[in-house]
Amino acid sequence: MLNIPAYCPELNPAEKVWQWMKKNIAMKIYDTLEILEQKIEQLIENIEGELIKSITAYKFYLNAYYSIFKV
Repeated sequence: MLNIPAYCPELNPAEKVWQWMKKNIAMKIYDTLEILEQKIEQLIENIEGELIKSITAYKFYLNAYYSIFKV
């Protein structure tokens, strides 16, 4: 099992997804809250397995996984 420290957000893959989301919506002006909501929904709907892997696949996680499971 690969454990991470109790508080270590930089090692939490979900934090990388939030960072990607913010990069795609931040520093832009949205005329209405509904337009912002639509943009967020669009990002969520379009996120797929390969994109998630590219965002969250830390090399050391992959190396640890493959060393244990030898896929």
